[in-house]
Amino acid sequence: MTRIAKGGVVAPKRRILIVDDNLTLARLLKMQLEEAGAFRAKVETRASQALAAMREFKPDLVILDVMMPEVDGGQIAAEMKADPALSTVPVIFLTGSVRKEEVAGREGIIGGMPFLAKPPRLEELLGWIERLAPARPVSILARKPAPAARRPVGGVSENVVSAKSPATPLPGTL
Repeated sequence: MTRIAKGGVVAPKRRILIVDDNLTLARLLKMQLEEAGAFRAKVETRASQALAAMREFKPDLVILDVMMPEVDGGQIAAEMKADPALSTVPVIFLTGSVRKEEVAGREGIIGGMPFLAKPPRLEELLGWIERLAPARPVSILARKPAPAARRPVGGVSENVVSAKSPATPLPGTL
Protein backbone atom coordinates (compact mmCIF):
# COMPACT_ATOMS: atom_id res chain seq x y z
CA MET A 1 0.00 0.00 0.00
CA THR A 2 1.39 3.34 -1.03
CA ARG A 3 0.34 6.93 -1.14
CA ILE A 4 1.38 9.27 -3.92
CA ALA A 5 2.28 12.74 -2.73
CA LYS A 6 2.83 15.89 -4.78
CA GLY A 7 5.75 15.74 -7.16
CA GLY A 8 5.33 12.05 -7.98
CA VAL A 9 6.73 10.76 -4.70
CA VAL A 10 5.53 7.43 -3.40
CA ALA A 11 5.29 7.15 0.39
CA PRO A 12 4.76 3.50 1.37
CA LYS A 13 2.87 2.93 4.59
CA ARG A 14 5.20 1.98 7.40
CA ARG A 15 4.45 -1.35 9.04
CA ILE A 16 4.10 -1.17 12.82
CA LEU A 17 3.72 -4.28 14.98
CA ILE A 18 2.14 -3.72 18.40
CA VAL A 19 2.97 -6.45 20.93
CA ASP A 20 0.92 -5.97 24.09
CA ASP A 21 -1.18 -8.35 26.18
CA ASN A 22 -3.70 -5.55 26.75
CA LEU A 23 -5.95 -6.03 23.72
CA THR A 24 -7.94 -2.84 24.35
CA LEU A 25 -4.83 -0.63 24.39
CA ALA A 26 -3.26 -2.46 21.44
CA ARG A 27 -6.41 -2.02 19.32
CA LEU A 28 -6.61 1.66 20.27
CA LEU A 29 -3.00 2.22 19.20
CA LYS A 30 -3.61 0.32 15.95
CA MET A 31 -6.66 2.42 15.18
CA GLN A 32 -4.87 5.70 15.97
CA LEU A 33 -1.85 4.81 13.85
CA GLU A 34 -3.92 3.72 10.88
CA GLU A 35 -6.11 6.82 11.12
CA ALA A 36 -2.91 8.92 11.01
CA GLY A 37 -2.71 7.59 7.44
CA ALA A 38 0.97 6.71 7.13
CA PHE A 39 0.91 3.33 8.86
CA ARG A 40 -0.28 -0.22 8.54
CA ALA A 41 -0.47 -1.71 12.02
CA LYS A 42 -0.86 -5.25 13.31
CA VAL A 43 -1.56 -6.41 16.86
CA GLU A 44 -0.06 -9.45 18.58
CA THR A 45 -1.30 -10.05 22.14
CA ARG A 46 0.65 -13.25 22.83
CA ALA A 47 4.24 -12.51 23.75
CA SER A 48 5.21 -16.08 22.85
CA GLN A 49 4.13 -15.37 19.26
CA ALA A 50 5.85 -11.97 18.94
CA LEU A 51 8.94 -13.13 17.02
CA ALA A 52 6.88 -15.25 14.62
CA ALA A 53 4.57 -12.27 14.01
CA MET A 54 7.62 -10.10 13.28
CA ARG A 55 9.01 -12.57 10.78
CA GLU A 56 5.65 -12.82 9.00
CA PHE A 57 4.64 -9.12 9.10
CA LYS A 58 8.15 -7.68 8.56
CA PRO A 59 7.55 -4.47 10.55
CA ASP A 60 9.48 -1.24 10.15
CA LEU A 61 9.11 -0.74 13.92
CA VAL A 62 7.82 -2.69 16.93
CA ILE A 63 5.89 -1.19 19.84
CA LEU A 64 6.63 -3.62 22.66
CA ASP A 65 5.03 -3.93 26.10
CA VAL A 66 7.62 -4.44 28.83
CA MET A 67 5.59 -6.60 31.21
CA MET A 68 3.63 -9.49 29.70
CA PRO A 69 2.60 -12.82 31.24
CA GLU A 70 4.53 -15.30 29.06
CA VAL A 71 7.70 -13.45 28.09
CA ASP A 72 8.76 -9.92 29.02
CA GLY A 73 9.50 -7.30 26.40
CA GLY A 74 13.19 -7.12 27.33
CA GLN A 75 13.64 -10.80 26.52
CA ILE A 76 11.82 -10.39 23.20
CA ALA A 77 14.04 -7.39 22.32
CA ALA A 78 17.16 -9.43 23.17
CA GLU A 79 15.96 -12.26 20.91
CA MET A 80 15.30 -9.71 18.15
CA LYS A 81 18.89 -8.42 18.39
CA ALA A 82 20.21 -11.98 18.12
CA ASP A 83 18.16 -12.68 14.97
CA PRO A 84 19.79 -11.29 11.78
CA ALA A 85 16.36 -10.80 10.15
CA LEU A 86 15.09 -8.71 13.09
CA SER A 87 18.21 -7.14 14.57
CA THR A 88 17.79 -3.80 12.80
CA VAL A 89 14.07 -3.34 13.57
CA PRO A 90 13.70 -0.45 16.03
CA VAL A 91 11.69 -0.94 19.23
CA ILE A 92 9.65 1.46 21.35
CA PHE A 93 8.88 0.03 24.79
CA LEU A 94 5.56 0.65 26.51
CA THR A 95 5.32 0.32 30.25
CA GLY A 96 2.71 0.77 32.92
CA SER A 97 5.31 0.44 35.67
CA VAL A 98 6.62 4.01 35.50
CA ARG A 99 4.81 7.32 35.58
CA LYS A 100 4.79 9.66 32.60
CA GLU A 101 6.78 12.16 34.66
CA GLU A 102 9.57 9.61 35.19
CA VAL A 103 9.83 8.87 31.48
CA ALA A 104 9.66 12.58 30.58
CA GLY A 105 12.40 13.35 33.12
CA ARG A 106 14.69 11.00 31.21
CA GLU A 107 13.63 12.38 27.80
CA GLY A 108 11.92 9.07 26.98
CA ILE A 109 15.10 7.00 27.28
CA ILE A 110 15.54 4.33 29.94
CA GLY A 111 18.55 2.03 29.70
CA GLY A 112 19.38 3.45 26.29
CA MET A 113 15.99 2.46 24.85
CA PRO A 114 12.94 4.61 24.04
CA PHE A 115 10.17 4.13 26.60
CA LEU A 116 6.64 5.49 26.74
CA ALA A 117 4.40 5.27 29.79
CA LYS A 118 0.97 3.74 29.22
CA PRO A 119 -1.23 4.99 27.77
CA PRO A 120 1.06 6.87 25.39
CA ARG A 121 0.07 10.21 23.89
CA LEU A 122 -0.32 9.84 20.13
CA GLU A 123 1.87 12.89 19.38
CA GLU A 124 4.68 11.46 21.47
CA LEU A 125 4.38 8.01 19.87
CA LEU A 126 4.36 9.51 16.36
CA GLY A 127 7.44 11.58 17.24
CA TRP A 128 9.36 8.46 18.27
CA ILE A 129 8.22 6.57 15.16
CA GLU A 130 9.47 9.43 12.95
CA ARG A 131 12.85 9.40 14.72
CA LEU A 132 13.33 5.64 14.64
CA ALA A 133 11.60 4.62 11.41
CA PRO A 134 11.26 7.68 9.18
CA ALA A 135 9.27 7.43 5.97
CA ARG A 136 11.36 6.57 2.93
CA PRO A 137 9.72 8.27 -0.02
CA VAL A 138 10.64 6.93 -3.44
CA SER A 139 10.25 9.03 -6.55
CA ILE A 140 8.11 7.29 -9.16
CA LEU A 141 9.92 9.41 -11.73
CA ALA A 142 13.13 7.51 -10.97
CA ARG A 143 11.58 4.12 -11.76
CA LYS A 144 12.59 2.35 -14.96
CA PRO A 145 9.96 2.25 -17.71
CA ALA A 146 8.21 -1.03 -18.41
CA PRO A 147 9.90 -3.23 -21.02
CA ALA A 148 8.70 -2.58 -24.58
CA ALA A 149 6.97 -5.96 -24.86
CA ARG A 150 4.70 -5.15 -21.88
CA ARG A 151 3.75 -1.62 -23.00
CA PRO A 152 0.22 -1.10 -24.35
CA VAL A 153 -0.13 -1.28 -28.11
CA GLY A 154 -2.72 1.03 -29.61
CA GLY A 155 -3.93 1.90 -26.12
CA VAL A 156 -4.67 -1.72 -25.16
CA SER A 157 -2.15 -4.14 -23.71
CA GLU A 158 -1.67 -7.39 -25.59
CA ASN A 159 -1.71 -9.21 -22.25
CA VAL A 160 -5.06 -7.91 -21.01
CA VAL A 161 -8.01 -10.29 -20.66
CA SER A 162 -11.49 -9.70 -19.32
CA ALA A 163 -11.95 -9.75 -15.56
CA LYS A 164 -15.25 -11.62 -16.13
CA SER A 165 -13.65 -14.55 -17.88
CA PRO A 166 -9.89 -15.07 -18.01
CA ALA A 167 -10.20 -16.80 -21.40
CA THR A 168 -12.29 -14.05 -23.03
CA PRO A 169 -10.29 -11.27 -24.74
CA LEU A 170 -11.44 -7.70 -24.26
CA PRO A 171 -13.43 -6.18 -27.11
CA GLY A 172 -11.21 -4.69 -29.79
CA THR A 173 -8.19 -6.88 -29.00
CA LEU A 174 -8.90 -9.61 -31.59
